Amino acid sequence: MSDERFSMKNVSKDVIKGRFESMDYICVRCGNPNIEKHHSEFLAQGHEFHNATPSKIDHTLVVTGQLSCKNCNHQFEIKIIDQGMMN
Repeated sequence: MSDERFSMKNVSKDVIKGRFESMDYICVRCGNPNIEKHHSEFLAQGHEFHNATPSKIDHTLVVTGQLSCKNCNHQFEIKIIDQGMMN
């Protein structure tokens, strides 16, 4: 059963991107928390994933971001797939 209090249907793409960009990350190579965020993109809403029920697809979203470490210059991409609430 879906809980409409946490529905993503009425949340704007700008709000979702803002939340993504406000998250803190560390470098996957050296562990340094001094990360620069270059680009984030809201890719999809209602994205189908493995074994999803139709009600869960409606609450799914995908956001990606390109990041780099100011310590070791390592570049990496973060992808967050929000699959909705757990049953």
